[in-house]
Amino acid sequence: MLGSYKTLVGNRHHLLFLGGGDQPDDDDEVEGQKDTIFIQNLPKNITRDELYDVFSEVGHLKSDQRSGGPKIWIFKDRMTGEGNGHATVTYEHEKTAQKAIFKYNNQRIPSLGTVVKVQLTQRWPRRDFGGDRDFSGEHGRGGGYSRRGRDHKQL
Repeated sequence: MLGSYKTLVGNRHHLLFLGGGDQPDDDDEVEGQKDTIFIQNLPKNITRDELYDVFSEVGHLKSDQRSGGPKIWIFKDRMTGEGNGHATVTYEHEKTAQKAIFKYNNQRIPSLGTVVKVQLTQRWPRRDFGGDRDFSGEHGRGGGYSRRGRDHKQL
């Protein structure tokens, strides 16, 4: 998944950066992800199967083209690899996502043992910076690796 995801939590913005682009400004326009819900306050050890069992009760989930399974994304802590309590679930239809929000938002889900917050996910559009971008870190100084500070045999 590329792009930055933004959901509104109360009066502040909750940002999730999934890679692919710079951090957008607060005044950037967001695109609604009308078929995708963002779920908070999940157990750290939640599984895709548990999410599927709960959130498929309201309708069909979209199929992930890569895995062939349901399109469910569990966010992980970068340092520990443990879930961070957030996930997204994508439905086949926008109405199903709305139905899930109505049914689950601020509700205790017995099988998960917690009250979850559920809302639509929004995505900032990808920015086009134009031109070629150099991702090598060399900034036009040539390719390859530096031999500075190493002993070399003279040929």
